[in-house]
Amino acid sequence: MGAYLIVMLSPAGQPATKQVVSRIEKLYPGSYPLPNGQGFLVRSPDVAELIAHKVGLAGEERSAPDEQAAGLVVRIGSYFGFASSGLWEWLGEDV
Repeated sequence: MGAYLIVMLSPAGQPATKQVVSRIEKLYPGSYPLPNGQGFLVRSPDVAELIAHKVGLAGEERSAPDEQAAGLVVRIGSYFGFASSGLWEWLGEDV
C-alpha cells in the first residue's frame, strides 16, 4: 500500500473543490488532512492516476467544465522537512 499526497490547486470554497474533498474523506477515512485545506495524505493500493479518477480530479468523474476542481496526486517515495507531530506519526504508521 502506498502513501500519496493529494494537493488541492483550486480554491477551498469552490463547490467543485468541496466535492473532491468530500470524496477523499469518504473513500479514504484514515486520510490526514493538511492545514488550510491544502490537501490530504492518503494510503491506497491504487496508482496515482486511479486515485485522481476516484476523487474527481481526472476523467469523467470531474465536475462540469465551467467549474472543475484542480489538484495533483503524487506517490510519496521519501520525505523530509518540518511539520506537526501528527503528520510524522501518520507517515510513520506501518500499514
